[in-house]
Amino acid sequence: MAISSGTTNLKLDTQKIELLEKLPPSARRVFKIVKEKGPITSAEIVEICNLAPRTVRHGLKLLVRAGLIAVSYTHLRAHETSLHLVCRL
Repeated sequence: MAISSGTTNLKLDTQKIELLEKLPPSARRVFKIVKEKGPITSAEIVEICNLAPRTVRHGLKLLVRAGLIAVSYTHLRAHETSLHLVCRL
């Protein structure tokens, strides 16, 4: 029996939503910001949500491990790297 890609995507999205619901409130808050703002840096997230940088980093780590956000690095100049976060849901 063939399963349409739309049904498969819906199942994957449901699984990701379930993963998100299991995360701490601070991680869900960070996810919401990344989803709304698009590519964003962790420093920008800290400014927007008024959470401690350590709390944001922990939330980001959990979200990346869960596959809910992707990390993209851009090398600006020597010893400077910009980190951009993008929602995968």
